[in-house]
Amino acid sequence: MPAGRPKGSMNKKSRINLVAAKYNLKPLDYMLQILNDDDEEPAKRFAAATAAAPYCHARLSQVETRDVTEYDGNPDSITTDQLAAIVSGAGRSHDAAKKKGKGKLH
Repeated sequence: MPAGRPKGSMNKKSRINLVAAKYNLKPLDYMLQILNDDDEEPAKRFAAATAAAPYCHARLSQVETRDVTEYDGNPDSITTDQLAAIVSGAGRSHDAAKKKGKGKLH
């Protein structure tokens, strides 16, 4: 006797496709219908949401950050990346520390 599931038996995916074809729906439409049905049991709605998510939302990927060298105060030597970091506010605390004594009341 062969091991495993009998040939031609239904799994979750083939059941969804069968029901979707019966009602002339795409599988994603069927899963979204289950998800939005308040009368369905929560476990079934969660399973539909989990199955539909990859088709509705892109998976986030990791982004490498580049090391930006600090601005030395010479306006002729500044790069575009350094300027962007300064404008975005990344250099605020650093610039304040460089200007020792300026802005202080004695």
